Amino acid sequence: MDVPIPNLPSINQILREARNYAVAPTPSYMQTVIDMSPQNDIAFFQYSAAFEAESEQQLHKNLLELVSGHGAAHDHPRVARTVLESLKHKPEIASLYLR
Repeated sequence: MDVPIPNLPSINQILREARNYAVAPTPSYMQTVIDMSPQNDIAFFQYSAAFEAESEQQLHKNLLELVSGHGAAHDHPRVARTVLESLKHKPEIASLYLR
């Protein structure tokens, strides 16, 4: 007794159809078009600046240029926050900077 085996789709056909229905059905003519949707990628030469911290000497030099010397009220809020974060273990000096 021979049982007829129906023609089953190949694994490539199954995967192709699954890819089409993963996000939204796409027409068959768009299956080979390069994806031109905008993406938030950064160039290779930008990785080092994005993942490496500024050296402590460079931070100190830049901070010295940005601090006015007249207290937190006369400095940029980010500069004042940086100074206060670095002085939080010395509350006497931090209170002098806040005046």
